[in-house]
Amino acid sequence: EGNDYIIKYNGKEYAINTSSITFVGVGSFERANKYNIRPIGFGKKDENIEEPLNDEQLIDYGLGPELLGRFPNRVRLSNLEILDFCEIMTISKLSAFLKEINFLRNLGLDVKYTDELILNIAKKAYLYKCGARGINRVVNDIFVDILSEISDGDCNYRSLEIKPDIVSDSKRYVLK
Repeated sequence: EGNDYIIKYNGKEYAINTSSITFVGVGSFERANKYNIRPIGFGKKDENIEEPLNDEQLIDYGLGPELLGRFPNRVRLSNLEILDFCEIMTISKLSAFLKEINFLRNLGLDVKYTDELILNIAKKAYLYKCGARGINRVVNDIFVDILSEISDGDCNYRSLEIKPDIVSDSKRYVLK
């Protein structure tokens, strides 16, 4: 907005000028599909571009007019498919799955898993209908018991095998 603001953080005040800041808001609005507008985005070609939801539709959906005014440019993206989730988990530098795997490897564990595990995580994340954030939810559920067991022991473990069906049974892993 190009204004100066004073932000208080940890007992200190900071002057922030917003003229060079771009604010970006994103979300997963599964119920907004009732408006039947063809999306653009992940895996889609430009010929699918159509108008994003208008203000009236977004207000009807539940977003406040004061919030909408802060986002003059809007784009509607396509829904992710199961294979998109797999790609996000295995390629993205921000992948929650790869972060956990790398964390365990940095502890000295030889971590083994199969492509079937990736697919099972993707399928469950897809069912949550909350976009790629569903991956984080599934990954957290999978690794909570593993991390707890590792932190409870003397960390004498050398290897971890994560079974594909751990997605439905959190005890389906082998620590040696």
